[in-house]
Amino acid sequence: MFQLLLAVEWPMIVFPALIGGGSIAVGWMWIKRKMRIGKVEKELDKFKTRVVRSGDVMDGLREKHKKLPAVDEDFKVPMEGATRAEYDAIEVVLDNYRDRWLELMDVWDQVQDLVETSGRKAQLLEASELLNDTSKLEQLAALESECQQRLQRLENAHEEAREAIGKVDGLSEELIGSLDEIEGREYAPDPYQTEMDSVAELTDFGTQKVDADPLTAVRTLGDAREQLQTLLQRTRDVIQLEDDARAMDQRIEALKERTTKMRSDGFLFAEPEASPESASNDYGDVRAELKLHLNRGAVETAHRAFDAMTRRADELATILDTSVEMQNNSRTLLDERRVALQRLLDDAAAAQLEEKHLEKNYPVETWQGVIDNLSSAREMVATMSELLDQAEEAINLKTQHYIRARRLIEEVQGRETEVSATIAAVAERRQHLDKQRDDCKDRIGKIESDADRIGRMLAESRADRDLCNNRYRMARDRVQDIVRSTQLEPTDWPYVATKVEECGNDFERVEELFRQDLELQRQAQSEIAQSEKEIRKARSFYRAGVSADLSRASGILLDASRALSNQDYERAVRHANEAQQAARDALTNARSKMERRQRELDRVRWRQRQGQMRDLVEFGAAAAARAIQEMARRR
Repeated sequence: MFQLLLAVEWPMIVFPALIGGGSIAVGWMWIKRKMRIGKVEKELDKFKTRVVRSGDVMDGLREKHKKLPAVDEDFKVPMEGATRAEYDAIEVVLDNYRDRWLELMDVWDQVQDLVETSGRKAQLLEASELLNDTSKLEQLAALESECQQRLQRLENAHEEAREAIGKVDGLSEELIGSLDEIEGREYAPDPYQTEMDSVAELTDFGTQKVDADPLTAVRTLGDAREQLQTLLQRTRDVIQLEDDARAMDQRIEALKERTTKMRSDGFLFAEPEASPESASNDYGDVRAELKLHLNRGAVETAHRAFDAMTRRADELATILDTSVEMQNNSRTLLDERRVALQRLLDDAAAAQLEEKHLEKNYPVETWQGVIDNLSSAREMVATMSELLDQAEEAINLKTQHYIRARRLIEEVQGRETEVSATIAAVAERRQHLDKQRDDCKDRIGKIESDADRIGRMLAESRADRDLCNNRYRMARDRVQDIVRSTQLEPTDWPYVATKVEECGNDFERVEELFRQDLELQRQAQSEIAQSEKEIRKARSFYRAGVSADLSRASGILLDASRALSNQDYERAVRHANEAQQAARDALTNARSKMERRQRELDRVRWRQRQGQMRDLVEFGAAAAARAIQEMARRR
């Protein structure tokens, strides 16, 4: 009964459940589709708003462009030239704007069709990509900005042209004032006439173009303004240079008056290079040259002439100042230099002790570079003393060669540093050699300590080999040779320093070789121990009557042990590695042999089981036959 009910009610339960689940899935898909469509429709609404706004802007710009000549009162006559070209160029920009706008309208239609006719996910994604592509909108915005700027330029062109005329007129008035001032300084305005004519021509042309071609007028008047500014600056430079030259004339007059007074006070100015009159005459020549350049309006060359005037005035002032200074201070300067020379001689005398120390303690070749320094210093001091004598003679009131005296004193002062360095080099060489000697002694002590330490290491170890020991003995002998050489007088410490450095390097190499030998010994011992471990592992293997043949591995291990005893560490490591591999190979071969024997035993057992099963089947069949026969007989 239960099975019958189950057979009847199962379809009534399952089919409604399937229908309900399908309805839910379809409903959810419909909701997701509506959500996607709604999202695209919102994006489309925003896109439509921007497109409509762009269309309105396009219509406004086109209308403004069309009505500009009629609405703007400044356009009293038809456009021409650059202004007309700009007006026509705006028409081209507006046409490009319209083409881009129509492309956006095409996008509008494509998206509308995708949303209304399909609504599938792929088509909605395509529609969203079209709406999110901002490149066309960006192009439209750039064209809009360009069009507005160009229209604004046309609208402001007349006003800018009138402003340009005002600026040119203002600069022209300033230029006329500067030219009047130049004429007042007795300079001709003729050098500026060509530029003025060019400015007048540009101004007239630009003024004529204001109504019909204001853009050309703005450009032309701008060129005129630049030329006016350059010309005005040129006239101002001429005026400034003349004012500076007059101030320099006053300075020269004051210097001349000072020269006259100094001559009356007893100054002779006997030196040709210290003649105030020569400097004044040179100044007059350059002043005349400046006036010639200013009259021609040649500002650049006039600047150079004014600089030459300044140098001549400075030279005259230097002559006077030097003469006064040397007359008042020459004795003091001479005394200072003689004191300095005496100090140098004292330094040379003190350095004599340094030289004697060098002679006593060091071979000549180690301080050959300073052996003549003291004699050279004394010769230079003597020469400098003669120069001071000449300077003293030059400052005599009957001679008054103050410029020469100052030059001689400065020369002596300049040589003092050279003489001082020459003397100091002797003490520096002594200090260098003393330090080198002390360093060598310290280094020798350290090397002897290192030699003892390394010798103990070699004596306590059996790892070191002949190369290490031979290098150690050679280095030890060199140390002893160095110690003996330091007991000779005088000792060539630079040579000793070189040998000490070489000997230190030898002991470092010995220690390096020892550590290499020690490491190789440890490596060889470790590899031999590992080989013994591998052999023991292989020897412990015994299964199915099979064991590893370790005769070859044991022989190689014996060779490794002998090589280790003979300190042939590299060969010991190589043989130990070979022994490890031989033990592994023997173990692998034994395992393979055992597996082969095991498989053979398995095959024998399988054949035995097969025979037993065959006997059992035969026995069962015979028993069954007998049972059938017995049953048949009983019936």
